[in-house]
Amino acid sequence: LTRARNRLTTPATLTLPEIAASGLT
Repeated sequence: LTRARNRLTTPATLTLPEIAASGLT
């Protein structure tokens, strides 16, 4: 979860795909 939060700080353009992948896992 810590990494997920760090990704949130990054642009949503690259975060959305990552969050979706995280949710699937």
